[in-house]
Amino acid sequence: MGSNLKPLRSAGNVLSDTARLAKDKLARDAADLGRLADTAITNTRNITSSRNL
Repeated sequence: MGSNLKPLRSAGNVLSDTARLAKDKLARDAADLGRLADTAITNTRNITSSRNL
């Protein structure tokens, strides 16, 4: 039974790694949300300008 899990070094390291991963995920999610908003605004502008509103 091979396991890919690393041995637990210390609770402090686990908490530190978890906090780092959570912060990284939050930053990636914020960047994705910014891209989504930019795309939505760009598409809206393109639609309204093509309709000459």
